[in-house]
Amino acid sequence: MSRLDTNRTFCQVIGMILAAFVLICFFLPWVEIGVKFLNTEMSGYQLAVGNGPAGYSVRSWPVLFLVPASMSGMLILLLLGFSGLLPDGQATRYAPAILILAACLTLGVIFYQYIDMRNSLNETFFGVIAQNMISHLFGWGASIFACGVAVIAGVLDLYLRSAQRY
Repeated sequence: MSRLDTNRTFCQVIGMILAAFVLICFFLPWVEIGVKFLNTEMSGYQLAVGNGPAGYSVRSWPVLFLVPASMSGMLILLLLGFSGLLPDGQATRYAPAILILAACLTLGVIFYQYIDMRNSLNETFFGVIAQNMISHLFGWGASIFACGVAVIAGVLDLYLRSAQRY
């Protein structure tokens, strides 16, 4: 007899794919700093550890490590549940809530870093000028988009489950 839990929904599978996508995006370029002829890019990981280009130390946001932690945790729980290692389909039952919480935590952390970076730049005159030299790239935007879609998938999954009961 197979131990695989076949109660996974389309929304949960989409959520798992999006979580893996956000994990990959964490290591892709998030911000670009520079002027027209001299640009440098930093990934979410580099922003978290404060390791800038060419080993130059920049301000770090260790809270960004919650992005891969929450997405990895969600993936592990869902995969354990789908493989049948958790009893009575618990992971399948709680999957929408796990999906929503992990995605909301990730969104909160990303927006916290964005606001904190802007506020720290506003403290000095040169920081205000530097704000115009910072642009956000694919890894940052795609992480936000994927987390937003994951929240929608989790809410849709909850709605569809409640509609099936009645």
